[in-house]
Amino acid sequence: MKESMRLSSPITRTMGRKVIAKEGVLFQDGTHIPFGTTIGINSYGVEHDDGIYPNPNIYDPLRFFTSTIGYTGREQKGGADGG
Repeated sequence: MKESMRLSSPITRTMGRKVIAKEGVLFQDGTHIPFGTTIGINSYGVEHDDGIYPNPNIYDPLRFFTSTIGYTGREQKGGADGG
């Protein structure tokens, strides 16, 4: 299921968010994003990043079978079943 969701995510390809902090957002590298700016993360780029998923364009139904990453995206103990 997780592999199918990774390859064919039902969410829109860009998840947009608006900066609501009146002072904007300041990153450690000095980059400033002002109040009211809409920013987005391209989920397709993340889901198909070969630095995260080896062979990202190949459907591998066992990709998450031994994964320690849970459905919430956080590391869990015990592998794919969370046990």
